[in-house]
Amino acid sequence: MVSLPTTDSFFAALQPERVAALLLAALTVLMFVVFFALPADDAYIVARYVRQLYDGNGLVFNPGERINAITSPLLTFMIAAIHPLSREPVDIYRVAAALLTAWTLVTIARRAYPTRVDGLLFLAMTLASPFVCFWAIGGLETPILLCACSWLTWFALSATRENGPAQAFRIIGLATIAVLTRYDSVLYVAPLVILCLSRYRSDARVIGATIVCALAVAAWVAFTYAYYGDVLPTSFYVKLTGPEGFGEVVRGVGYVLSFGFLTLVIPAAILRFGKREELSEDRRVFGRALALGMAAESVYAVFAGDKHMMYAYRLFVPYLPSLMLLLPDAGGNREAVSPRQGTRAVWVILCLGYQTLLGVWLYYFSENPNLSLVFRRQNVGDEIYEFSTIGAKYTRPFLAAVRASAREIDAHWKTVSSTKARPMRVAALTGGTLPYYLPEAYALESLVSFRHHCSGNLASFADYTQVIQNAEAPSSVAQLFGRDDAPWHLISKHEITINGLQNKPFRLRVDIWFQEHPARLVFPSKVDEPCTEAKLGS
Repeated sequence: MVSLPTTDSFFAALQPERVAALLLAALTVLMFVVFFALPADDAYIVARYVRQLYDGNGLVFNPGERINAITSPLLTFMIAAIHPLSREPVDIYRVAAALLTAWTLVTIARRAYPTRVDGLLFLAMTLASPFVCFWAIGGLETPILLCACSWLTWFALSATRENGPAQAFRIIGLATIAVLTRYDSVLYVAPLVILCLSRYRSDARVIGATIVCALAVAAWVAFTYAYYGDVLPTSFYVKLTGPEGFGEVVRGVGYVLSFGFLTLVIPAAILRFGKREELSEDRRVFGRALALGMAAESVYAVFAGDKHMMYAYRLFVPYLPSLMLLLPDAGGNREAVSPRQGTRAVWVILCLGYQTLLGVWLYYFSENPNLSLVFRRQNVGDEIYEFSTIGAKYTRPFLAAVRASAREIDAHWKTVSSTKARPMRVAALTGGTLPYYLPEAYALESLVSFRHHCSGNLASFADYTQVIQNAEAPSSVAQLFGRDDAPWHLISKHEITINGLQNKPFRLRVDIWFQEHPARLVFPSKVDEPCTEAKLGS
């Protein structure tokens, strides 16, 4: 006869710690599933580079033009490795990145915290963060950098006199991965690498790793200079070389403070529990190096954190687990046994409730939540930060409209291409998605069309121009494209109703315009060359 569980055993199984673990897993999986439909447009910039490589055109965006818009060499290598295995390499990468992020954070939580409930609290503020889940599945380099920096931070904080050289070996390797993932991460890893080299300069493993890693970075830099004519990607010049007035600095500081408030104030308050032991000398030394790197990254974030495609705190997300590990009350210095396990499990559940509310807000109301929303009523025309008043849910119909536009451009070109002796030219505002789904097209876009000594109205050179605007605004060809003499024809129109934090729902329209006789293309084949009459002709 099978005995049924007693009431006491049933409720014992529902102790707060187990409930917290189940809620954590459920919330994380739910956000991964929901956000999977919302990939970042820039993910398809890398995918187009890889597609051109496999088509025999080289690592370029447009055949015949060596322009470097690649911001993450390592992401490019990963998409290139996946490309032969799937027709949708970006989606395969996104799944793999989410799994890698979850494994990394769960493993570090188990190693860094003496009790399971403390590890759950770390995961509640990192893995269950909607910002982490959003970018882990977004298709960009963010999850790779998050994993590299998280492991690097953990190895540094767990270094001792006995395992120091081995940890330094790992740190230098991870630092190299971080830099090849995103260049600005050098600000975070440099102080730690310098500390490792000064401490273990006589260790053969550390010196060997340093030489190999330095050669790997030097090889990529040499390749970019020889192949593209510049060691920096075009995004550096497009986004960061303009004048930064006092107002822009204040704006950047506000965005950094917004990230700190939304992600760190609450955990910093609730992590003050349990008895803590004195930090070891090694942990203090390595912690200071990491804190210095975090400070340098924060200063950089003032100028770069609120730029285009950095919404939802993409610049900051890779460092969130490291920030949690660096908090004075975090990471392995508490007593392993505490009478307040149940109380702390309740804190975990409350944190998960907060992350749920933040995730709902991000999805339905603001893809870029920030403190400015508290004191300023924003609308689509005067947002302080990108996508602050539009929920992430509208990304899905928007990208569907862009893909439909690509199909309509392709069909229309087949009716007019007989009079053209060249590929179609498309001026794209969605510089990743639209060109990716038009692989034969020559794409004009602010990053891939950047030249140091040559510029022009991209729409004037294009057969097709993408326009994204409020559907209620009047369409003026002269206002949109700056040419009264060009007969433009609207060949594609898709409307999306958006109801975020605006005063009222509004209709967004994704249009494609066509002109029969575009201006002659003047962009040279390399970034540092002057304007020229291009071989593509008229």
